[in-house]
Amino acid sequence: MTDAVLLQNAQHLEKQIRTASGPARERLVDEFFSALTRLRASGSAIPGTLRRVKAKLEEEAVEDQFDNMPV
Repeated sequence: MTDAVLLQNAQHLEKQIRTASGPARERLVDEFFSALTRLRASGSAIPGTLRRVKAKLEEEAVEDQFDNMPV
């Protein structure tokens, strides 16, 4: 895949994540992270917008872990 295709794929996944929920959203988030990893591995810079989305998704994942902790 070319860098442009990888970038378009990541952007498309980001849009799908906004409207998805449940297991489908989790699958899309995993695909999004993989797309960013492939983009970075190809030597391309990841746009700031996608880096911010990634950071937000990672933060949500950490918060979800604490939601299930017994008090």
